[in-house]
Amino acid sequence: MSTLSLGRSLRAVLGMVAIGAAGLGAQGTQGTVVVRVTADGAPVEQAKVVVVGTTLGGLTSSGGTLSIRNVPAGTHTVRVTRVGYSEQKKPVDVTSGGTASVEFALTQVAVSLSPVVTTATGEQRRIEIGNATSNIAVAELTKSGPIANLGDLINSRATGVQVTAGTQTGTGSRIRVRGMNSISLGNEPIWIIDGVRMTSNNGSFATVTGNGASANTGGNNASRVGDLNPEEIELIEIVKGPSAATLYGTDAANGVVLVTTKRGRAGAPVWNFYAEGGAIKDLNEYPTAYTLFGTRTDGVSPTAPSFCNLQRVGTGLCTVDSVGALNLFKEKDLTPVGTGNRRQ
Repeated sequence: MSTLSLGRSLRAVLGMVAIGAAGLGAQGTQGTVVVRVTADGAPVEQAKVVVVGTTLGGLTSSGGTLSIRNVPAGTHTVRVTRVGYSEQKKPVDVTSGGTASVEFALTQVAVSLSPVVTTATGEQRRIEIGNATSNIAVAELTKSGPIANLGDLINSRATGVQVTAGTQTGTGSRIRVRGMNSISLGNEPIWIIDGVRMTSNNGSFATVTGNGASANTGGNNASRVGDLNPEEIELIEIVKGPSAATLYGTDAANGVVLVTTKRGRAGAPVWNFYAEGGAIKDLNEYPTAYTLFGTRTDGVSPTAPSFCNLQRVGTGLCTVDSVGALNLFKEKDLTPVGTGNRRQ
């Protein structure tokens, strides 16, 4: 064998010895961590275990245990996570060639699932839709406080939605989604109840048969929205902006209010009963009406009761004899307003 071949063989042998020595040295500075995960005393499988700061870890077995090998010696933090349970971290000391044990007792926590939004194109997860929507959990609100009508239900519970209540009992609320869109046209959003559109603009009551007068009082119109009972509603979703018109047509340019009513569910029957009553009293102040009685100064007779007014008195065409005053709402036998009874 030549001197050159002998030198190459010697270097190869020395290299293999060096690699083996390095491997023995590395094994001597590593250890094993045994993790056991339980919840209420029972083992938790498929829990994710990670040694923080490394790529070491894995999932627990059906017995709730996991052995992590080749962990560098020293103090490490072990983290355990599992869907439906709270995250936990614990420190562990790993010795060279030794085995360290650590136990975790997880506690259950509520998990918030992805909300689902119902649109004209079907149900979608909220994270997947690009439409501006607001959800109002009506069923929960009616349990926590008194809700008299739909205006009380929506007011201050959806961003960009303004509710102006009527000034008289029984009149409809004015609802604006993102303000006014037109000066001459209507600005009311459209209402869709369980997929069926409802006539909802103020003054949407049918005209009274016979004289053709619409059902309103002093210019304050009622609305069919007041017919909806908050106790029967499960969820309200408000769709805003151009997406409303895209989904429901040009009539929805002022926004869309989607109403989902309560319905039966599988399971044992549950009955809820309640009763309430009260009085409705008109607290408005109505002005007193005045009229003048007098005699004409131009000699024309007789004098019509409506002849004497402030203008003719000022010009000298009439001399005032007396002043009459009457407030219909303060006369028991004349007032058309009274205290009403409310029962539900």
